[in-house]
Amino acid sequence: MMEDEQDIRAKYHLNLKAALYAGLVVGVLFLFLPRGIPWNSLGLPTEAMGRPLFRTDSTTALFITGVVQMLMALGYTFIIAAVIYRFRTFKAVLLGGLIGLVLYAINYLVFRYIVPTAPNKSEFAVLITHVAFCFIAAGAYKGISVPVPKERQPKVVE
Repeated sequence: MMEDEQDIRAKYHLNLKAALYAGLVVGVLFLFLPRGIPWNSLGLPTEAMGRPLFRTDSTTALFITGVVQMLMALGYTFIIAAVIYRFRTFKAVLLGGLIGLVLYAINYLVFRYIVPTAPNKSEFAVLITHVAFCFIAAGAYKGISVPVPKERQPKVVE
């Protein structure tokens, strides 16, 4: 069977390097857009995945929030990549959004029952951030995980 289509070749195994790169790229993007939408959140990392961790914005709080954001971004991207790598791009991106809903639910439960001292924030903003991040991370992973096309050997006519 000829496998000229790169997307098919990318479905054979999880590409950890692509997941790492996608997590870093999308994590940095959301580091400066902490609420998931550019017209509502451009600035320093005051929130991790849409949720504030500290009541004040000190230098230490911004640094810790940035580190937590990047760790969450990498963790989320590895989870997304582990689930979507076998799917075609469109289905993978849609599935990424559904994974975002699940990750939001887990995040909500953690901050509701395990870390209730975190400042309250609009849950809608946190939900939008999770879903937007997961859509973009899924697309980024699928784009980065596609291998370079193999060169075709020219046919020799004798």
